[in-house]
Amino acid sequence: MYKQIKYLLITSFFFAAQVSAVAQTDAPKTKAIPKYPMDKLSLGIGAGLDYGGFGCNLTFYPQKNIGVFAGIGYGLIQLGYNFGLKARVTFNKTKPQASLYALGMYGYNTVFKIKGATSLNRMYYGPSVGIGVETAVKPNKVGFWSFGILIPIRSQEALDYYDQLKRKSSIQFDNDLLPFALSVGFKCNIR
Repeated sequence: MYKQIKYLLITSFFFAAQVSAVAQTDAPKTKAIPKYPMDKLSLGIGAGLDYGGFGCNLTFYPQKNIGVFAGIGYGLIQLGYNFGLKARVTFNKTKPQASLYALGMYGYNTVFKIKGATSLNRMYYGPSVGIGVETAVKPNKVGFWSFGILIPIRSQEALDYYDQLKRKSSIQFDNDLLPFALSVGFKCNIR
């Protein structure tokens, strides 16, 4: 009887090991893909027209690819702001995850800061358009970088003031008005 119990236990153990081995080889192997969460609501700090100068930007996506944003910050001479619409295309299979965006906004887009003659400082408002890319830092993290090129559509009043300043012999410009502006910031997903 002892031999029969021993034989039954060995056979049961062998059968259980075989079933276990079969179950492991038949189970589909899924590799965990790192998740780069897309933002529905994000808050960022950075520099650029969409940040109001040197400031912050709040973006909300009521739909996955269409969002609204507002930026407020220091625009070199006073408080600057911008608000607008943002459309994005996401690439979920890239590592890290990235998205391209296009935006249109209204707010400050030209500033004149005159050293030694602050009474001549001016800030002008108008529309701007731009394109850029946003990319996650690491999987399962809430932060991502945003880089953009913005094109300010300057008002005739701003261009006339620029010409007026250039005609003054007492004012020397360090640089001309650039046809574009850069934007860089770091954003955190709020949800």
